[in-house]
Amino acid sequence: MSLVGRTDVDMIVTVNPNTHQISIVSLPRDSYVPNPTYGEGAYDKLTHLGLNSEIGIQNTMNVFNTVFGLDDVINNYVLINFTTFVQIINAIGGVDVDNDIEFYAQFGEYYPAGPVHLEGDYALTYVRERYAFVDGDFERNYHQQIVMKAIIQKLCSPEIIVHFDNLLSALQDTFLTNISSQ
Repeated sequence: MSLVGRTDVDMIVTVNPNTHQISIVSLPRDSYVPNPTYGEGAYDKLTHLGLNSEIGIQNTMNVFNTVFGLDDVINNYVLINFTTFVQIINAIGGVDVDNDIEFYAQFGEYYPAGPVHLEGDYALTYVRERYAFVDGDFERNYHQQIVMKAIIQKLCSPEIIVHFDNLLSALQDTFLTNISSQ
């Protein structure tokens, strides 16, 4: 894993310790945004911002701060890859979501409307699918938020205690962050 490369999912997650609320904002990966590494006035897809070999993910955070007028508020990152996502889902025993729309994914996986239990690769396909929807990336972003919320809820539940060792094992050396463990 590297701090340089494309980002397939871009989310801004804000945790308010005073209100105990978490906000998740998804940014469509194909959004056309300024990319200062290509020069003044240059634009590119959001997913490409981390490709610059000198600053990688820092370029993505810089552009988020600039586009949203956040004055360097976004200064931390957590990077995981698809394999780590599957490992996290499996380590916590899967997640339960309320699927908003029945669909078949690109390779035939079926997701009924209503309550669905997602494990491993089934969860990954759920959050990656966009071709089955009229709203494409927007529906995919919505599904990513649903799963992220389900992960957070599960991590905050007493149920996670029985999965804690699995979770720690699954996460060891599988993600990159600049957030202190403290």
